[in-house]
Amino acid sequence: MEIRTRNLGPVVCLDLHGRLVAMDEDDRLRDRVNSLLFEGDRQILLNFEDVSQVDTSGLSTMVAVRRAVDRSGAQIKLLNLPPRINDMLVVTRLITLIDLVESEADAVRAFSAEGAH
Repeated sequence: MEIRTRNLGPVVCLDLHGRLVAMDEDDRLRDRVNSLLFEGDRQILLNFEDVSQVDTSGLSTMVAVRRAVDRSGAQIKLLNLPPRINDMLVVTRLITLIDLVESEADAVRAFSAEGAH
């Protein structure tokens, strides 16, 4: 999996490319999120637009990332979930753990609104 980092104002967007699976997944996503949290970033957007596959190991990584974000008091959202991956999250009920947003602009607005409370 390849991960590109972009800043959208106070929001850090991680553009994920490839597969989030046991064979390919070597904790890069978890390590990148933990690094962002260590650096003080508190609003993280995961862009799944170019993710072709997620398996149970990838789902486990997503849960671990969510836990790390929660422990640090940060926020995370998902963007551009392909239908297959969205369906996996619905079936496993993991969809209830992470907020989905429709666009980058929606993410920035949602993070701002949540930060105001």
